Formats: sequence, structure tokens, C-alpha cells
Amino acid sequence: MFTSTLQCSSFHLNLSARRTDYDKPITPASSECCMRVPVNPRNPEADPFLARMADRPIQAQRYLTLKDTLRAFQPLFADQRVLDFGCAFGLSACAMIALGARSVVGVEPLADRVEEGNEILREIGYTDRVSLNHVADTRKLPFPAGTFSVAIAIAVFEHIPQPRGEYIAEVWRQVAPGGILIVSETPNKYIPWDYHTTKLPLTNWLPKRLARSISLRMRRFAADDDWDHSGWRGLGYYEMMRNIRPPATVTHENTRLRHSIFRAIGLPAAFLDPYPIYVIRKA
Repeated sequence: MFTSTLQCSSFHLNLSARRTDYDKPITPASSECCMRVPVNPRNPEADPFLARMADRPIQAQRYLTLKDTLRAFQPLFADQRVLDFGCAFGLSACAMIALGARSVVGVEPLADRVEEGNEILREIGYTDRVSLNHVADTRKLPFPAGTFSVAIAIAVFEHIPQPRGEYIAEVWRQVAPGGILIVSETPNKYIPWDYHTTKLPLTNWLPKRLARSISLRMRRFAADDDWDHSGWRGLGYYEMMRNIRPPATVTHENTRLRHSIFRAIGLPAAFLDPYPIYVIRKA
């Protein structure tokens, strides 16, 4: 049976400070803005990954934004071995290393991203702390159960077509007893608006073909792009939890009035958050 707790301590305070970013659409910053935000103006080399992104301003800004977001979870993954599910070329893995993770193991189904990421890791000297692995089918990860104290999925599950249950269950299988799964930056499918891909109302509630047809007609999606993996339909709390084997404890957000109201009537606190944050501990 699932149990739940309210957020508390420093994690609650850090997360509260970040929630304003999740209540409005995030727009890309300009290249000029990106290049004005070094981690340490007196020592740009203090963050090797950021220095490596000097010629890629959009990725540099994404990295800085992600580091800011991840600081809310720093007490959970500091000095821990972390599984980065859907690691792409290692941006999130390097951000966690910069914030104190002991080591990060990433898995990614796209081989070209892993190849690019491993080249970057060699250049910045992170290969002893970060490992990126190409896994064509991430429903079957090449690790024993309970390998990681922390697993994290950042902006991942919306890009996996439904049904997603096997993917969620496999990530949860990797979490050790007492460990934590963090799901972040995935849009909420219970809100009748696609914040992620088309910026259109209701499309994320429609059947796949109809949603794509409307998006094409409204010129919000290119015909030659991959609709299935575009992120047009987000993740729902109950979709996630029915694929997580109990016992598990969910740490609910308590940073806005709506969170308290939803918890009082027996619903998930982030039931109507555009981009919910889930922290789930394995008992």
C-alpha cells in the first residue's frame, strides 16, 4: 500500500524557491544571455562541462537552468551513485557531478547521443565519475535490481509513447531499498493543454492521430518530425504509481495553496501542476 508524506526540511525550502519556473512556459534565452552567465566569473574552468559548451550557447543555458533546478534535490543525490535514465549526451549527469554526486551512470537509447557524450566526458576528464551507456531497449537495463541509491528521469517519460509501464517499472527496479526515484520536467497529462510540443489546448487529451492532424493543420508541428516521441502527451501521477511496486513513500509538494487543498481531498498535491515534481522513496 502506498503511503505519503509532506515535504519538509531544506529540500522543501529549496524546491519552494524553484516552483515559479514550473508555473509558466519556459522560453529559450538568447545566445547573448547564455554567454553572460558563467558559473564563476573569476574561474570559468571551475565547471569543465560549461566551459566545453562555450560554443553552444543554448545548451550552456540549458545546463545552467538544469543545475539550478537540481539544487533542490542536492541533499538527495550528494555523494550517491545515481542512475540517469534518458541521459542524452550527459548534460544532466554532468550537472549532478558538479553538484556533488559521487558517480552517475547514464542510459540512453540513441547511440549517437551516447557517442557524443562520451567524447565530451573524455575531453573534460569526467570518465572516472560519469558513464554513458547505449541501451537500445530501456525496458531492460543491464544492471542488477537495487543497483542505485538514486534514479532520476529528467524530461524523459513524455518522449516515450504509451504504454510506458514497463519503462517506469524498470527504473524503479534499479532503486535500492531506502533509495529514491526523482521524476522532473515532464509535463502533466491531466492538464488539458500541451505545454511541451504544440502549445495547443486539448490536443494532449485527444487520440494520437487526431492530435497530430490538428497540430499539423495549425502549423504547430512539422510533418516530417517524429510525433510519437515528440513529448505531446505528458505523464500522469496514477499512470506512474500503478507501475511502481509498493511499499513506496511519495514526498508531496507543499509549496502552494492548491497543494494543501488537493492533499486534503485525497488527490496528489501536484495534480494540476504543469510540470510536477515526484520524489518517491523505496521502503
